[in-house]
Amino acid sequence: RGPGARLEHRISGADVNPYLALTAILGGMLHGLDHPADLPLPLDDPAASPAAPLGYDWGAAVELFAASDIAADIFGAPYRDLYATVRRDEISQLTREISQVEYRTYLGRL
Repeated sequence: RGPGARLEHRISGADVNPYLALTAILGGMLHGLDHPADLPLPLDDPAASPAAPLGYDWGAAVELFAASDIAADIFGAPYRDLYATVRRDEISQLTREISQVEYRTYLGRL
């Protein structure tokens, strides 16, 4: 509805689970149809202001997902919570060690 109405999908990374991605896309579309929102003006409109940029922090993204009522509606709260728990554990495991790439990249700078 209105000048801000559009459908946009940015292609996911090659490592995405296609079933989860498709569920999120279709669930997000259904949520948008069931819960119409006031849409911002297109960015080419002089009165429009740009949206806040997406973050780069994996942990913050997991916490936003874990707190999302929309994710619970789309995936079910038990799956949302399990997925967030698994991702938190994955982050914990991957941040405990310094990788060989990090050693090669940064050790020579000291």
